[in-house]
Amino acid sequence: MEILMYRYKSQVPIDFLFSLAIFIIVLLIISHSIIQNFFSSKESKDRERALLFGFAISELLLHDKGIPSDWNNIYVARRLGFAEDFYKLKREKVLAINNCNIDDYNRIKSLLSIPNEIDFEIIIKKTNEDILAKCGREYAYRKFVEIRRASSLDNEVVLLIIRIYQ
Repeated sequence: MEILMYRYKSQVPIDFLFSLAIFIIVLLIISHSIIQNFFSSKESKDRERALLFGFAISELLLHDKGIPSDWNNIYVARRLGFAEDFYKLKREKVLAINNCNIDDYNRIKSLLSIPNEIDFEIIIKKTNEDILAKCGREYAYRKFVEIRRASSLDNEVVLLIIRIYQ
């Protein structure tokens, strides 16, 4: 009996090799999924943050009249809001942001309390795609989230589009 034990001592049993291979495969799969989830969750968090900013901006612009409530120039406004009434936009306020330059853009960004690392674009257009007002930085090759909200302007349905670039 002692002779047989010495004979098997230098050999590795097949079931051990099989178990080791399965362990290594499972370890690789788990580490791959952890790494994959880490990067996808960061991307998902960034997207959710951009959606929250876009939705908050659209809520403010649609429901708030701004301070003062009769502003028609962004340099007079202390708080931005396009509302004349609930979901009804005031034409003078919409036109005040049209074709804004970099100073106007920065003023609007400041009024909306948007952090410096976030870029945005505000577009107000008719349902037939005619643009009534547009302000912001447009980037052709950056990812963005888009919030579309319907409203009324001079008894016409218009779309308020907020794009937050990531």
